[in-house]
Amino acid sequence: MIDSKKRLHASRIKDKLIFLLQLVTLFLLSVFSACRCHPEASLKADNTLHVIVSSSPESLDPRFATSAVASHLSELIFASLFVIGEDLLPESFLAKDIEQINPVTYLVHLRPNLFFHDGTPLTAEDVAYTFSSLKDPDVRSPHAEKFNYTQSVQAISEHTIQFVLKAPFAPFLTDLCSLGIVSKKHCQNRSQQCRHEIMGSGPYRLTQFDKVTDTLILQAQTQWFEAGPLLPRIEVRVVKDSTTRLLELIKGKADFNSGETSPVQTSVVQKYPEQLILKKTPGLGFAYLAMNLRGPKNTKAIKESEEDRTRRALTDVRVRKALALSIDINAILKYKFHGMATRATGLIPPQHWAKSQQLSPLLYDPITARSLLDQAGFTDRGPGKGQRFKITISTSPDRFRQSIALIYAQNFRDLGIETQLRIKDFSALYQDIKQGNFEIFSLIWTPVVEPDLFHWIFHSSNIPGPEKGGGNRGAYLDPIIDELIIQARTSTNLEIRKVLYEKIEMRLLETLPYIPLWFEDEIVVMNRNVLHFTPSRTGSLLGLRHVKLMRTNSKGPL
Repeated sequence: MIDSKKRLHASRIKDKLIFLLQLVTLFLLSVFSACRCHPEASLKADNTLHVIVSSSPESLDPRFATSAVASHLSELIFASLFVIGEDLLPESFLAKDIEQINPVTYLVHLRPNLFFHDGTPLTAEDVAYTFSSLKDPDVRSPHAEKFNYTQSVQAISEHTIQFVLKAPFAPFLTDLCSLGIVSKKHCQNRSQQCRHEIMGSGPYRLTQFDKVTDTLILQAQTQWFEAGPLLPRIEVRVVKDSTTRLLELIKGKADFNSGETSPVQTSVVQKYPEQLILKKTPGLGFAYLAMNLRGPKNTKAIKESEEDRTRRALTDVRVRKALALSIDINAILKYKFHGMATRATGLIPPQHWAKSQQLSPLLYDPITARSLLDQAGFTDRGPGKGQRFKITISTSPDRFRQSIALIYAQNFRDLGIETQLRIKDFSALYQDIKQGNFEIFSLIWTPVVEPDLFHWIFHSSNIPGPEKGGGNRGAYLDPIIDELIIQARTSTNLEIRKVLYEKIEMRLLETLPYIPLWFEDEIVVMNRNVLHFTPSRTGSLLGLRHVKLMRTNSKGPL
C-alpha cells in the first residue's frame, strides 16, 4: 500500500508539472513564434550586454549591500582584496598575497597600479579606511558586526595593510572576499552621501542609475589591473516578474539573467535552442526545513493547548526524525527540479573542501515515521478524535515554493498530523522567523561558502531575543555543537577543521534542528551571442568581465 501511495504521489506531481509546462509553452509559441527567426531583432546592434535582474539594489556601496542582487552588482563596481575561487577557497584579486605573522596578525600586500574610477590611486589607506568605517556609528553599516573580531586595521606602507585580530579566527580570509574597497578621499566624513555617489574600485564604473526606470549603466574601467574588461558596456534593468523575465529573454529584449530562473522554466528555455543557452553549475544554496524548538509557552496549564502540544512535539527528536522520513525528497528533486538540485546531508555543499563523504541522507520511510510518532507519545487518536497534533508550515507567496510546501503538508497529513500553510510576503515572513513566531518554515541559506556559518545558525549564543539578533532562529541548544563550532573557528588548519565539521554535521543529522533538503543548481540563461561566460557556484557576476558579444546584422558579425 505504501509503494502504491508513493507512486500515486509522484505521478500527481508529474501530471501537474506537465500540465503547467504545456500551458506556458503553448502561450509562448503562439505569441512569440516570430522571435525564433530573428532573436536579435529587438536588441540594438551595439556592444552592450543587456542584463535583467529581479529587484532593484538597495545600495551598491558594499558596506550597505545586503540582498543577492545588490551584492552581485556591487562586486562589479567595488573590487575586494580576495575572491572565492572554484575550489571555494580565497584567491588573490586586488591583493597580491597575504602573510600570516602570528596566529592573530596578517599582512596583506596590494598589487601595484590600482586605481579608483576617478583615476586616484587605491592604496593601503583606502583598505584600512574601508574596514575601519564599518564600526563607525555614523556609517551605520548592516555589516558592522561582521568584523568585530578585528583588533585593528592599519596601513603600514603604501601597499601593505596590517590586520590584528582579537583571537585566532579561521574565517578571516573568507571574510576578506566579501567587502569591496571604497575610497577614503571620497567617503571619509560623508559616508551617507558616499553610499549614493558611487566611486568604485572594480572592473566596471557606474555611469547612470535611473531610479524611475530601475536601469543601471556600467562602463568598463580602463585603468583596471587586468588590462580592462572585454565587455565595454552593461545595461542592468529590473524586471520583477519571473514570467516577464523569461519572455524578455525569448523576445531578445534581454541577453542575460543569472540565478533567477526556476527549474519549471528551464523546459521552456530549451524550446528556443537557436536563441538561448542554458548553463548551470552545482549551487551553494542550502534549502532546509527549520523547526521551532522553544517548547511549550505555558508549562503549568492544567489542560495543554493545541499550540503547546505542537511546540512540545517539535522538541522531541523522534518527532523531528519522523517528519524528515515522511518527505519523499528524491521525488521532489525528480519531478519539481528536473534533476537541477542535489540532495543535501547538511549545511556544507558537495565538493566543498570541508564536506565529509561519510554522511548519508535520511531516506523516505513513512512506516518508520509513524512508529517514531507512536513512540514519542503522539499517537493517531482515530477518526473524529483529532489527529496526532497540529502544525503550520510558513512559506512565501512564490508559486513554486508554495507548490513544494503543499507536498510537505500532504506528507505530514499522511502521518496523521493536521497541517496547514501560512502564506505571507517575504518581509512579514522574515519578521515572524526572527521573532520565533513560527512552527516550521522553509528557506535557503545562500551561498554556503564558509562553514563557520554553523556558528551563526546553530550556536546557542546566536538565539535571537527581544533586543538581540541571531541566526539560531529555532532556538537550538546543544553544548556539544557549541564546543565543536568554537574549535573549528579557532583552528586555521584545514584538515583539523574538516574533521570537526564532519562531527558537527553528523551530530546535526542525529538531532535534526533542521531537515536538510537540497542544494539548487545555479542556473544562467543567456542569448547565444554571449560568449565565454562560465557560471559561478557563488552566483558571482565577475565572470562578465571576460564576456564577448557576437552581434550580427545583415552584413555579418559586428
